[in-house]
Amino acid sequence: MKKQHSSAEAKSYLMDNRGSLYETRLVNEFSEIMDVLLENYQYLNRLRACELQRGMILANDLYTNKGALLLTKDQVLNKPMIDKITDMSENLGERLIINIKGSKK
Repeated sequence: MKKQHSSAEAKSYLMDNRGSLYETRLVNEFSEIMDVLLENYQYLNRLRACELQRGMILANDLYTNKGALLLTKDQVLNKPMIDKITDMSENLGERLIINIKGSKK
């Protein structure tokens, strides 16, 4: 089994090999995009349905594993929504992972 590398290790590898293995402009652009994505990702909390609380805000659209849309991003969760998500997760036998917006402290 191959060793998985951290984001920093992967980025370092690409940067070290730009111009030889990889086209410099593409590596530079990819690096900039990844920096923005990783910065935003660190402020997401990945929770299970049973961990949701009122007032939390969805960071992404919430879909079932079969692709059915449950809720759109930026929804502020309330008790009825949480109950429906929890019931849906239990009834479908799906372990939903929900991305919740965090704060940039």
